[in-house]
Amino acid sequence: AFQWANETLYDATPVDNYFPIAGVGLARKTGKEPYSFSKAYKIKPYPREWEIRKDCMTVHTPPLLCAGVAIDQVKTLRVEENTLVIEQKLTNVGEKRLEGTEYCHNFLAPGGGPIAKVCKLYLPYPPQLQVRRGEVLASADGCRVQSFDSETGTAAFWIKGYEGLSEHWMELKNTVNGAGVRIEDRFSLDSFYHWCNGGEFCPETFYRFALAPGESTAWSRRYTFQGA
Repeated sequence: AFQWANETLYDATPVDNYFPIAGVGLARKTGKEPYSFSKAYKIKPYPREWEIRKDCMTVHTPPLLCAGVAIDQVKTLRVEENTLVIEQKLTNVGEKRLEGTEYCHNFLAPGGGPIAKVCKLYLPYPPQLQVRRGEVLASADGCRVQSFDSETGTAAFWIKGYEGLSEHWMELKNTVNGAGVRIEDRFSLDSFYHWCNGGEFCPETFYRFALAPGESTAWSRRYTFQGA
């Protein structure tokens, strides 16, 4: 998923006109209220070009100019034994400088079982937590969820401590049966957020991009799965 760094594009769009959402398409502005991430806007999806090969798939999103914004996006998913590699490349082919972030929704439940009782997130640094909901216990090598918010049944929190790292890794492990997934981010993190409920854990690392017209950027993630 992508997010712009601010709401300038939305704010400058007249009502009943379209504004671009990176990775999604052109969204129709229906009123004068502020932009809402959770609102169901009417969307004109970007066109996609698919290339599927053995153990590999590439999705090309060609540029579609809107409000001076046009992005050429290439996303490749590749399987290497028990590792899933996700590679992204963005090229700004529009008229405006573009700034924003990208992150993955990783809904993970290695080995099954209730997240709060069996799963721990291991990190290469002592995490500094900013908890929004639920109860989370930090240790020198990671953290684990202790309980969930009574109203939503979820826990949510930000993590700090990764600052200064050029790349990042984390490992979500089922401490009962040994199943897990190691996630390697081949980039410097902009921010790090977590959401989970009783059955799924969703760690989200954010990649920041800033592209002048004609510039490109590329980054990747690796998911290595370990059986019980």
